[in-house]
Amino acid sequence: MKAKSIVSSGTKARGLLQGVNLNGRQILSRVELWEVPCHGWIKLNVDGACAHNRVATCGGIIRDDTGSLKQGFMFRAEEPADSLLAELWAVLFGLKMCWDLGERRVSLESDAEEVVALLTTDSQPSHPDEDVIQEIKGKIGRSWEVQVRWIPRDANKAADYVAKQAFDVWPDIHHFHSTFGDLGAILAQDKGNVGLSSGVG
Repeated sequence: MKAKSIVSSGTKARGLLQGVNLNGRQILSRVELWEVPCHGWIKLNVDGACAHNRVATCGGIIRDDTGSLKQGFMFRAEEPADSLLAELWAVLFGLKMCWDLGERRVSLESDAEEVVALLTTDSQPSHPDEDVIQEIKGKIGRSWEVQVRWIPRDANKAADYVAKQAFDVWPDIHHFHSTFGDLGAILAQDKGNVGLSSGVG
């Protein structure tokens, strides 16, 4: 079955989020804290970062339906880039990691409204990042189920932390399977918040 996306409109993302699920039913959810994915799904949270000198990084976290860490990545680019491209790289690398792990039900969350909009609407061929956008859409269109939605920054703290830590690594992509620094505390806090906010995972 071709993948379909759960799409959260950037203009409606603040507060009440809405989309269409894989069965065509409308979804209304208020997302303020990180939530575990539905049973049998994994959640991919991604984020990008860019310093004043245009050094760009990104990172992502994969967690299972208990909120436990499965794998993560961080990436630091060799060439200068802007924050939008860094956010797109995070999605691209994150989806590739999920596919390579054999995951076929992925809930993808980003706090970048522009990225969510670009991935869920028809972008313009003249967009400077069109090649990356189309590569991402190609991955989403594979034979798997992918949900895409916007979340507020407070619900994306783990990915934000990983993306910022990437400023301190050598330019390349780095994968990890265990926590480091403050990441363990952030993941534990996310787990502790489960059930405090309502909505879909």
